[in-house]
Amino acid sequence: INAEYMGGLLMRAVSLRLGGGIGDATDVKAHPFFRGVNWRALEQRQVPAPWRPPTSGTGPANQETTNFDKAFTRQDPVLTPEDPNLPSFKDKDMFKGFTFDPPSALGPRN
Repeated sequence: INAEYMGGLLMRAVSLRLGGGIGDATDVKAHPFFRGVNWRALEQRQVPAPWRPPTSGTGPANQETTNFDKAFTRQDPVLTPEDPNLPSFKDKDMFKGFTFDPPSALGPRN
């Protein structure tokens, strides 16, 4: 089932690709690979994660670095220089009022 599922996702022709036709994500969700998945409960975030990475529990979750190699966490941060060819933060009004939130075939975002 796994090989068939992955092969379906990797089909070069979009019309033949799993989820690339008229059924869209419904075809993916109906594949035997996902047999037993309660999609409604998953969409409502009622399904517990099958695995949670270990944490130190010593600080805010958004600052947790326990699972990162010390070679990276010991480095001093370096700011990326601004590209003069790209709009700067000074031009933030350029996109004022612009929003794009594409609809999701997996259901509403919460």
